[in-house]
Amino acid sequence: MEILAVNLGSTSVKCQAYLLPEEKEFLSREYQINRMTHVITFGTEKISFDPHESPYQKVFEHLRHAIGEHPWKAIVHRFVHGGVDPVNPTRITHEFIQSVQKWKAVLPLHVPFNIEGYEMCQKIFPEVPQYAAFDNGCYNHFDPHVYEYAIPADYREKYLVRQYGYHGLSHEYAVNCVSEQSGIPLSKFRAVVCHLGGGSSMSAYANGRFVDTTMGLTALTGLPMTTRCGTIDSALVFHLLRNSTMTVDEIETVLYKQS
Repeated sequence: MEILAVNLGSTSVKCQAYLLPEEKEFLSREYQINRMTHVITFGTEKISFDPHESPYQKVFEHLRHAIGEHPWKAIVHRFVHGGVDPVNPTRITHEFIQSVQKWKAVLPLHVPFNIEGYEMCQKIFPEVPQYAAFDNGCYNHFDPHVYEYAIPADYREKYLVRQYGYHGLSHEYAVNCVSEQSGIPLSKFRAVVCHLGGGSSMSAYANGRFVDTTMGLTALTGLPMTTRCGTIDSALVFHLLRNSTMTVDEIETVLYKQS
């Protein structure tokens, strides 16, 4: 069976097609998106898109034109957030998209791109079933003392506040690979796993499951990253609101994109 795996972000779309169960890769493409100049780069090729047009639609149109008749039987998307009890993989349906909408409040810079990417893929490849693989899917077995923040319980429930963790697909892949290569079964495997890139995080794995991770409610916490501040004193936000002229949105931009 042939499947297409899509890793979609605000500035890039990475696509790889695999033949299963052999896990043989037979297609790999990466598109870079510049939303300021409205240009998509693929190798030496430049693809323009209208400011009011989805760049993802252009990407998938280009992909379909390049390969002609698509051979895959399913498309799998990396979804950043799958809620409190995500199951990998999950078939994407209209009801699924409706349920994911609420997680925009937690990850406003990530979830909308996931939804838009699915919608554009559905538009270009309407006959192909699509699935989601969640980045927090391996973190749903944390103990309560790990995932619960020390705030009033009704706030946790009303505002979806808890530790979710992200980069889980990367962390889980690393654990599985090292376990297989070392001969240590997952039930006895213990490790600290590092995902280091534009966004960075660390996770702890012990006795068959992940037991902690550095990212929390959002992808901002934990390690300092390329443009994100990582874990800081939360009162810093109140300090800036009281003593500067910055708005909440401006402070968010500083912490996510200018740190």
